[in-house]
Amino acid sequence: GPGDGPVEKKIEDLFLSFYTSGGRFKTGKESAPIVRIESELKTAREALANALKMHQDFEEKAREVERLRAKRSQAKRVGEELQNTLDAMRERSGKYQALSLEKEKRSNATASAERKHEDLKNRIEGIRTMREEISSLDETRKRLEPELPRIEKDRKNCSGEELEAKAGLDAARKDLEAADESRETAIRAERFMENTRRSANLGPRIDRIREKREEVEKLMKSASAILAPDRKILKKIQKLVEERDAARLRVEAALITLKILPKKKGGLKVTSGETEGKVKLQAGKEVQVSGTPEVVVEVDGFGRICATGPTQSVEDERAALRGAENKIVEMTEPFGTAAMAELEELAEKAEKIARRIENAEAELKGLLAEDTIEDLSKEIKEAQAVVKAILSSHPDWAKEDPDPAKLKAEADRMHRSAKNAVLEAEGRMEKAQKASIDANRMLDTIRSGLETLAKDEKGAKANLVELEGDGRTDAARRSDLASIALEWGSAKAALEEIEKKLSEFGEDPAHAAARIEKQMKAADKESEKALSDEKTAEGRIEEFGRLGTYSRLARAEEEAARLERDLGRERLRMSAIKLLYDTVAECRRETMDAVAGPVEAAATRIFHRIAGGQLGKVRLDSSLAAGGILPASTDSTIELNNTSGGEQEQIHFATRLALAQLLSKGERQLVVFDDAFAFTDTGRLASVLGILEEAAEKLQILVLTCHPEKYGGLSGACMIDLKALREAGAARDEQ
Repeated sequence: GPGDGPVEKKIEDLFLSFYTSGGRFKTGKESAPIVRIESELKTAREALANALKMHQDFEEKAREVERLRAKRSQAKRVGEELQNTLDAMRERSGKYQALSLEKEKRSNATASAERKHEDLKNRIEGIRTMREEISSLDETRKRLEPELPRIEKDRKNCSGEELEAKAGLDAARKDLEAADESRETAIRAERFMENTRRSANLGPRIDRIREKREEVEKLMKSASAILAPDRKILKKIQKLVEERDAARLRVEAALITLKILPKKKGGLKVTSGETEGKVKLQAGKEVQVSGTPEVVVEVDGFGRICATGPTQSVEDERAALRGAENKIVEMTEPFGTAAMAELEELAEKAEKIARRIENAEAELKGLLAEDTIEDLSKEIKEAQAVVKAILSSHPDWAKEDPDPAKLKAEADRMHRSAKNAVLEAEGRMEKAQKASIDANRMLDTIRSGLETLAKDEKGAKANLVELEGDGRTDAARRSDLASIALEWGSAKAALEEIEKKLSEFGEDPAHAAARIEKQMKAADKESEKALSDEKTAEGRIEEFGRLGTYSRLARAEEEAARLERDLGRERLRMSAIKLLYDTVAECRRETMDAVAGPVEAAATRIFHRIAGGQLGKVRLDSSLAAGGILPASTDSTIELNNTSGGEQEQIHFATRLALAQLLSKGERQLVVFDDAFAFTDTGRLASVLGILEEAAEKLQILVLTCHPEKYGGLSGACMIDLKALREAGAARDEQ
């Protein structure tokens, strides 16, 4: 918005007294006068529209009364005309009804004459047709009866030929069955040889499998008799033995050992040691006594010997030794020995047997392939059963093997010959059967035809008797037909004359009269409604007269015109105020745009001296304060709260110093910084101090800080201790 000058302030106050900050008219209690005038004008226009509508309704009701009077008069005239028309139509309807009754009588007479003519005509035609049919049937019967003996003879001959063909076919089929039996013999010979070979091959294989299975079972039995550790258990036992030996060495190292090598036979008594009691001495045989913390022995004839050494606990080592020995006993107890050599020997013996079992099982698997010995035994039994069954039918094959190929070739030859004979016999049989069937069909057709002819001839004669039952001759019937035709023609002519008279009426006058009666009722109803509407409209006109529609319309027009004049003047005044405000604001923006560009450029140079150029350019907001950073790699400004605390301090410092430099071109200005570098690191602070020294040549710079040591590097700076000044002032006040 506009700045802080007195003129600008006055313009802004004037603008905000009528407009909101968004440029809209104020509403509510503090609304602008133009809003009130617009509201009053809207109300006045609504009142004018209501008055105008009421006046228009009044004039429309007056016109409606005139229309209703004319409509009622017209309805009366129409009713009179319809009454005259109805009277004439009723008279025509009477004539029409008389003609309709006459037409019905003439129609019945015409239909009766037509039926008589048609019945007699059909009788004459039926008599002629029956006579022709009887003649035709008689001729056909006379033609077919001589053919019957010849056809019966042909049928008898065909039956004999069919019997001969059937006998030949039966003989050929027997030969074919014999050939099929030869084929079956060849197939049995082939099965016999195949199963004989299978039986011969499977026997030795089954024997080898049984031998190998027995070998595996013996080895498995031997393996189960040997209880030996595997390599993993051996390794664990070996580790325990090593732990036991190490513990034993540690125990022995912790004990005091006294070795005695006697030169002669004697004895000693151990009073303190691992094993206390008497010990016999043999000349030249070393005796060893151990113990802790001392070893004491009494030697017969010599005296008492006491050996001591460093005292240390041996109980932990003894416990470890006992634990190792117990674990060894626990692991070796199932094998009957704790000696490693014997355990190794047992393990090696078990491994040898396992390898032999593995090899034997592999050989057994190779012999079995995908079969089992049960399957193979079953297979050889089946083969032997097949051979035995075939030998029961062909015992000679037990002495000499059959030749399946030779038997098959001979059987095929016999089968081909028999097959050809069957085909030829079937052809003859089919031909004979067809001839016999044709002869039977022909005979049946002739017989059936003769029966049908006799039946049809009988029926035709019966129909002819019925048709001629009227007792009239053909000539009399023709004469009667001519008379009936004349009667029918006369009736049709009379009917046509009546229909011509009726056609002159068009539609039935009774229908037209009914429609006219409906029109009269509608006209009467319309006249009554027009009278009622006329009275209602006259009442509404009287009501409008009491309301004074003319004077009300005039007052509403005057009020609306006055408010439109007031609104025009107020709009002109508001436009002038807004134009003045917008002009001042635009000038302000142009001034700020002229300042913002140089300040941003100067702030960017200062910031780059402090932090380097990689962060981008400094951007200002509308109040000329630091708004963010625009990196070179993007078009989007990074807000200050997305930078570090030190960078925010440095950007604010660069912006304020650049603005101060721009404003101080005419004269020296004061710039104040209040602890502006709390988060700035030492390296960048050194750059800031250099920039402050340069700026101090044209600006008066005042720095307020709780950390004066940060500014010790400034040359020529005047350091003032505010706390000391306050204390000195307080002291002076007390004096």
